[in-house]
Amino acid sequence: GGGGGGGRASVGVSGSGVTCGITFVTTGGAAGGAGAGAGGSGTTNTTDSLVAAQGFSGTAQSASSILWNWSLTNGATDYQIFSSTGGPMSPPLGAAASYTTTGLAVNTTASFYVQARACGANLADSAADDESTLALPPAAPGGAVFAEVNLSSISVSWAANGNPVDVTSYTVVLTTEPAFPNSDTGNIILSTFPGGAALAASPFGLNSNTTYYAFVAAMNHAGLLTAYVDLSTSVSTLALAPVEGASEFLSVQLSSVTVAWAAFPPSPPGDLAGTSEGYVLEASSNNFGALAPAGAPVFSSATFNVLSSTLSVGAGGVALDLSSTYYFRVGSLNHQGRPNYTNLSRLNFQIRQSTDSLSLGQMGLVNGVIVFSTVSTSSMVVTNVGNWPATIALAASTATLPSSPWSLSTAPGDDVAALMGVWTAGEPGPPPAAFTTYITTTPTPSQASGNYSSPSQNGYQLPPGDSVTLWFRFFMPTSTSSLAERLKVTPTAVYP
Repeated sequence: GGGGGGGRASVGVSGSGVTCGITFVTTGGAAGGAGAGAGGSGTTNTTDSLVAAQGFSGTAQSASSILWNWSLTNGATDYQIFSSTGGPMSPPLGAAASYTTTGLAVNTTASFYVQARACGANLADSAADDESTLALPPAAPGGAVFAEVNLSSISVSWAANGNPVDVTSYTVVLTTEPAFPNSDTGNIILSTFPGGAALAASPFGLNSNTTYYAFVAAMNHAGLLTAYVDLSTSVSTLALAPVEGASEFLSVQLSSVTVAWAAFPPSPPGDLAGTSEGYVLEASSNNFGALAPAGAPVFSSATFNVLSSTLSVGAGGVALDLSSTYYFRVGSLNHQGRPNYTNLSRLNFQIRQSTDSLSLGQMGLVNGVIVFSTVSTSSMVVTNVGNWPATIALAASTATLPSSPWSLSTAPGDDVAALMGVWTAGEPGPPPAAFTTYITTTPTPSQASGNYSSPSQNGYQLPPGDSVTLWFRFFMPTSTSSLAERLKVTPTAVYP
C-alpha cells in the first residue's frame, strides 16, 4: 500500500489435529508522497463453503433394511444418515459413501437423508428419499384354505406371516397349473385392498367342475410383490346342479325310494358348464338339519357313473321309515367328490285316524240266542295328510295287558277271534256279504304298481288330502275269557 509494492505473507501450520480454516487479515500501508493514498486492508478466508451430498437414494430393500448410497462432497469430513419420519439414525460414518439401515418395520415407508459434516459445525443436508421396506411372503392359514366353493368362485384364505394389518395388500392367483408363474391364459388374478386381520379373497369367473391351485403374494407400499406362495392344496369348483326329472320318484317301496333326474354328458367330452363326475342322493327326516329334532340320520347312496340318472336310498342298507316325512336332494359331484345339490320334493307318508276306540254291537246271549259276531256301531275315518298317494294297510292284534288268551285268525275257534274290515262311507249292509277280507297281524299291502280297486280288501289307495271310512265286523271266540279283552287296529301308510 501507499504506492509501495504488494506485500506477501507466508503462513505455515504444524502440529497435530484438524485444520478447518485459516483467515488472513492484512492492513494497508500509510499514504505515500505525491498524493498517493493509503493502502486498504483486506481478509482472505481459505475455508470453502460445504456442499450437500448429491444422489442420495435407497436400494436393495429387504423386509427390515435399506441400502443407502450417495456421492462424496468436497470439504466434508464425515456423513450421517437421519430419518425425518422417526426411523433410526446411523452413527457418524466418516468418508463412507453408503450405509445399510437395519431394524426397520416390515412394509413401512420411511423418509431418510444424509448429512455432510465439516469441522463439527458446518452441516449440509441432502434431499430426502422415501423408500419402503418389502412385505414378507404370506403363509397358509391355520384353518381351511378354501372356506367357500361355488360354481364360478372360490373363497381363498391365507395368513399375514408378520405383514402389518390394514396396510398390506395381496395378489391372489387361481390357476389350473400346479406351479406359478406360468403362461396359462386362463389364470384368474385378483389384487386385494388392505382388509384387516382376516385375510381372504373370492376370485370369480372360474369354470365349473374344474380343479384350481391357489398362490398368493404380498405387496408393499411401492407396489413390489414378494414371491408367490403355494398354499399347498387344490380345490375343484362345483359341478352344475342336477336337473329335476319329469317324475322324481320312480319307485317307492316299503323301506326304500328310487329317484330319477336328468344326467349330464360325460366329461370329457362336453361343455365344462354341464359336466359332473357322478351323483349322490340323500334323504333326511329333518330336512338336513333345518328342522327339529337335530341329529336325524341322512340316508344316502352315490354313483361315479356319469351316465347314471337314478339312485335308491334304503335299499340294501338301513331301511327308511315311511311313516315319517323325508326330504330328498340329489347332488352332482365335482372332481373332488363335493356335491352341488338340487332339492327335490318331500315324500310325506302321513295319515291320521279319527279315533282310537270303537264300539261294537251286542254279543253273547241276545234275546235268548247266542250271537258270535257283530258289526261296529261306529267307524274309523282315515285321512291322507301327506303329499304323496299312499296305500293304507291294516294290522290288528290283541292288546289286553298283561296278556290275552286270544289270537287273531281268519276264522273263529277256541281262543281265536276274527276281525274283518270294509272301506265304505256309509254303514255297511247286513253280513256277511259286505265283508270279505280278514284283518290279521300280517296284512298284505299293495305293491308299488298295485291298485286296490276293491274297497273290501285290507289295503286302500288314498290320494293326498282324501279320507276313507273303515267299518269292522268281529267274530267272538267259541271259548270264554274271564278278562275284558281289548283289540288294537293300526292303519299304516305305505308305498302307493
